[in-house]
Amino acid sequence: MKQDVWKRPIEDKPIDRYPEQLRIQFKFPDASPETIKKWNDTEGKWWAEKSLAIVAIASCIQVFMLGMMLMTFKIIQMGVGS
Repeated sequence: MKQDVWKRPIEDKPIDRYPEQLRIQFKFPDASPETIKKWNDTEGKWWAEKSLAIVAIASCIQVFMLGMMLMTFKIIQMGVGS
């Protein structure tokens, strides 16, 4: 049997296929109507009530940052003098 540089045994048989990563299984058990109602009344209700506010705040921040970027471009352009 052959050995590598670190004196580990190397098998002489050829590899039939390339090694591949295991597949991820996204299979969850079906939820009962009671489980769905419980989730909607506890965790889902809070997210449903707050989602519009969260999206509105994120949109305002994004528009503000776009304005700051354009203002920075203008200030740099004035400083360069072109």
